[in-house]
Amino acid sequence: YIFEILNNVGLMCEQIIGVSLFRERIFKKLIPIKLLNKADDVLGGFSGKYFLTPSIFIKSRKQS
Repeated sequence: YIFEILNNVGLMCEQIIGVSLFRERIFKKLIPIKLLNKADDVLGGFSGKYFLTPSIFIKSRKQS
């Protein structure tokens, strides 16, 4: 639905980034935050591409 709206207003998707993959409290208790943040950064493209995360950012630009 979001991609349809972007297209209708003349925007095209350049990149999809997933964030908050490790949002669950248990991860935060067991793994240091800095390491979780790094893992989120590394996996952001993959998790965004397959919509595996609860939060998704879409980088878009105006179509020429």
